[in-house]
Amino acid sequence: DPVVFYPSDWGRLATRERVVAFPDRREIVVDRPTQFTRARLSQFAYLVDTTGTEPGTRGYLYRIRQEDVWAAPFEDADALIASLRSVLPRRYEHLEAWVRDQWRRAHRFRLYTHEDGYVVLEAANENLMGNVADQHLDDDHLRAPISETEAWVNESAVAAVKRTLYDAGYPVEDDRDLETGDPVDVDLTTDLREYQETWVETFLERKSGVYVGPPGSGKTVAAIATIAAVGGETLILVPSRELASQWREELLAHSTVDPEDVGVYHGGTKEIRPITIATYQIAGMDRHRSLFDSRKWGLICFDEAHHITAPVFSRAAELQSKHRLGLSATPVRESGSEEEIYT
Repeated sequence: DPVVFYPSDWGRLATRERVVAFPDRREIVVDRPTQFTRARLSQFAYLVDTTGTEPGTRGYLYRIRQEDVWAAPFEDADALIASLRSVLPRRYEHLEAWVRDQWRRAHRFRLYTHEDGYVVLEAANENLMGNVADQHLDDDHLRAPISETEAWVNESAVAAVKRTLYDAGYPVEDDRDLETGDPVDVDLTTDLREYQETWVETFLERKSGVYVGPPGSGKTVAAIATIAAVGGETLILVPSRELASQWREELLAHSTVDPEDVGVYHGGTKEIRPITIATYQIAGMDRHRSLFDSRKWGLICFDEAHHITAPVFSRAAELQSKHRLGLSATPVRESGSEEEIYT
């Protein structure tokens, strides 16, 4: 006899989660995902698009990019693969192999501070130093070799070394002993949502990252919580004077910071304080750049970080600090230059 599905059966099936993987494109489509599935996917994939208008009927398109794997908050590749397998209908060996390779690439080079105070680039093995670092870096980047796997980095070229190796497909782990400047006494006065707490905890473990979320998701409040947790001098870069004023208002509204400790630095007002808010344009100008370079920033926060892909703002992105945080609702760029946000 034929099997007959009654309307009640169709209704039950229509509310179930369905996951479809396209491993060659490294894309995952999920209909009606559970909160567990969405949380897992957010750890190693980027949400590209959604369909439907009601929460219970939406479909989600995720894409796994190399920068997502590089920044994934896992102790090792096995933990990352286990999380990937937990959301897919079956194993995809080719996809897993690609993810493992990207994970390895993210742990092949690191910067650290030598006991004599200078910065050293260290490769995981001699082949990487010879076939990758030496092929992409020159005397402007490296002063001299120290060993078969280590080289002395020019102090002014740290950002260029990180960018060059990133472009070559090898993000550099930054383990330098950077100063955080004078302590900043500030506490958050607003309760965080669970996902905001996860953002902050993950960032503090990695010391760098990008908070990605739609407008109204609380990226600014999460950033203020991060400022409080870091507790060091902070530079906040924004694309406009209006946003600089809004940031100051948000800091005063959601934290215990002393108003005298918050400075605004742009064309009309130029104040350097324990927490300084400046525009990208002015921070990248030669006559102001040395002032920002000379400070020991514990945290630099790049608001609307997608703006740093523009040439006029990119120089400000080379400023160095112990912690680097980006905020963006739209990190995927039509120009394909979103990788600049993650360096």
